[in-house]
Amino acid sequence: MVLTSLFSRLVIVIVGVLYPAYCSFKAVKYKDHREYTTWMMYWIVFAIFLTAETFSDVFLSWLPFYYEIKIVIVIWLALPYTQGAKTLYRRLIHHKLVDSENQIDEFVSNAGQVSFGLVRKASSVVVNHASEGIMTAAMRISRQEERRNSNNLAPPPEEPMVVRETMQQEMSEDFVQVNVPDSYYVDSYKKE
Repeated sequence: MVLTSLFSRLVIVIVGVLYPAYCSFKAVKYKDHREYTTWMMYWIVFAIFLTAETFSDVFLSWLPFYYEIKIVIVIWLALPYTQGAKTLYRRLIHHKLVDSENQIDEFVSNAGQVSFGLVRKASSVVVNHASEGIMTAAMRISRQEERRNSNNLAPPPEEPMVVRETMQQEMSEDFVQVNVPDSYYVDSYKKE
C-alpha cells in the first residue's frame, strides 16, 4: 500500500505537474495562444483534482485500486492525445465557474480581508510578546548591574504589575494611553 502510494505520487508529479509545466512553458515561450488556452484549462482542472484528492485520500485510500485509478485519471487529464482536461473543463467546469463567479469573487475578497486581519492581530501579539521579553530582560540586566555596583546582595523588589500592564497597554494596536501615578513605579532600591 505504501509503495503504491509513493509510486502514485511520483507518477502524478511527473505526468500531472512536470510535463504540463514544461508544455505551458513552451506555449508561453512561443506565444501559441491555442496551446496556452489548452494548458490553462488543464491547470484549472488539475487544481480541482488536487483539492478533491486531498479529501479523497483521507476517506477512500483504503479502496482497492484507488491509487491506480488516480494515476489513470491524471494521465487522462494531462496527455494531449486524450484531451481529458479540455473535455472536462468545457463540459462541466466552465459552466459551473461562470454560474458561481460572483459568489467566488465575493468569497475571495472576504477571505482576503479576514486573513489580513488575522495576520495583523497575530503580528501584533508577536511584537507584544517580543517587546515584553526584551523589556523583562533589560530590567533584569539593569537590576544585576545595580546589584554589582552597590555590592548589595539583597534580592531586588518584585516588578509591579502596573508597570507590565502599562507596557502592554502602550504596545497594543489601539495605542491607548494609560496614566499611572509615579508612586507605582520603582525608581531605585532602598538601601538599608
